[in-house]
Amino acid sequence: MPAAVVEVQPATASADPAKDEPANAGWLINGRLTSWTGSFTKRIEKGRSPITNGWAALVKPAGSAAIISLTSIVTRDPGKGEVSDLRYAISCATTDLPRFVRIEAEIDPGRIKPLDACLQFYARGDSKTVGTYLKVNRIFVLARVENQGKTEDVDFGEIAKNVHVDAVGRNYKFDLRPKVLDAMNAGTVKHICVVFEIAAQEFDFSLSDVFLGSNPIGCSRSRAGTVRSKTRISKPRRRC
Repeated sequence: MPAAVVEVQPATASADPAKDEPANAGWLINGRLTSWTGSFTKRIEKGRSPITNGWAALVKPAGSAAIISLTSIVTRDPGKGEVSDLRYAISCATTDLPRFVRIEAEIDPGRIKPLDACLQFYARGDSKTVGTYLKVNRIFVLARVENQGKTEDVDFGEIAKNVHVDAVGRNYKFDLRPKVLDAMNAGTVKHICVVFEIAAQEFDFSLSDVFLGSNPIGCSRSRAGTVRSKTRISKPRRRC
């Protein structure tokens, strides 16, 4: 069902896709899916395609496909067993075995600050490939630059790798490594994004409440690559 612009408003989100809540200002454009443009469900068969404002997907190789849609999920902390708010999410499901699928969340370069920062999100999913579990192979920062009339992708560095996602769903938090922050703050890159890459498996994956930004004062930090399952990102005052 097509829609020009739909404002979706989770319990603690702003209706303005260009802004986050003042207490939780982040670097992503529409990281909390406060708006959805175009079709609610679309099939991506090859190459890079926009999903909605601030989001895109890349599917390889030709002949494989992914179904991208807007959905809603209830985020919860499995460590505490507490139910959280109903949140909007991007759902991505493959219909055959791809080489890889990437979900890209666009970063606003004007918001980036040379401070300690973290990536935080809620995810759940299932692998359809027999004998495997769903694994996000890499989460990294990618810049898209123009070089002699051609567009090139520049890898700014890894945030995490081999992130296990299960059907129960959980909150994740990773600190950005200094070299990633240094790369993001060097030069004037117009197009930059954080990428979730799932490779060589059929899967059904949902991603919600994505935050990338500075660690607020008073927010406990974690070592890069660890899961903070006891951090409830649905509460905006605790989100980091």
